[in-house]
Amino acid sequence: GRVSRGPDLGDDFLVQDGVLTRTVADTAELLDVIAGYEPGDPWWTPEPERPFADEVGESPGRLRIAVASEPPIDTPVHEDCAAAVRSAAALLEDLGHDVFDATPPWGEDELIDSFLLVWQVSPTLYPIDPKHFTALNRGLVEEAGRTSSADYANATMRLLEASRRIVAFWNDVDVVLTPTLALPPVPIGWQHEGVDGAIAQLRRNTVFTPFTAVANLTGLPAMSLPLHGSNGGRAGRRRKPPRRHGARSDVQRRAGRGSMAACKDHGEVRLEGRRIDDLSHEELRRIRGRKIGVIFQDPLTSLNPL
Repeated sequence: GRVSRGPDLGDDFLVQDGVLTRTVADTAELLDVIAGYEPGDPWWTPEPERPFADEVGESPGRLRIAVASEPPIDTPVHEDCAAAVRSAAALLEDLGHDVFDATPPWGEDELIDSFLLVWQVSPTLYPIDPKHFTALNRGLVEEAGRTSSADYANATMRLLEASRRIVAFWNDVDVVLTPTLALPPVPIGWQHEGVDGAIAQLRRNTVFTPFTAVANLTGLPAMSLPLHGSNGGRAGRRRKPPRRHGARSDVQRRAGRGSMAACKDHGEVRLEGRRIDDLSHEELRRIRGRKIGVIFQDPLTSLNPL
């Protein structure tokens, strides 16, 4: 309800438009531009008390932060990812927040089945000939065509019921801290190895990203912060703050900014032999999108609804 999908698209309760930025401040500035009601929206969030950009740098107060390392599905969490959560929890505790172990009621055997049944419909919503889709999306279109409307409706109802139960957990906490991923970075093509069919590929992907679907399902705002390093690369932590009205109750940006400010990093990043982690903002702008960029998950499916 924060960012409308109108006027060109209808509503999709598993999808929310947003922005990819390098700083919390940039996200806040862009939210001030794209957030708001469009005529016909089935639901929407009231206007914030003041611009989101004005919230950046404000103290979030003493937050109740639940640490949840157990994913919604039965899959192990790699030690590097678990270590990332532990170090973030210690950092937040040092910042004066109330940090404790607690897991939302999101463990349900059939929940992932309902999620995938609804998710497979996503590629069918675009007026594009499926022959132009990736193999994965073509497979999802075929699976959706074999699914009855009754099965889709029942899966949707199960997801909405689960969403209510999960979101109620935030009545007693302000932020839930989880690993961003359950595995360190996987090789390109890993999602396709040893599996047959689109749904099997998505199931394998959930082993890599078991925590992220909760944000899709519930609509809770979430962000990933690269606060921990390992021999296998960056291991992030994902924060899901409460879904409340108004900018001042949106603790996500303020808590994230505080933890990032306290994080001590090490190492360096080089491009063509030149360090780029200490370049100025203007220097970085000249190479972003030209020589460096961000690819999500597997580049072969980076434009898929994953």
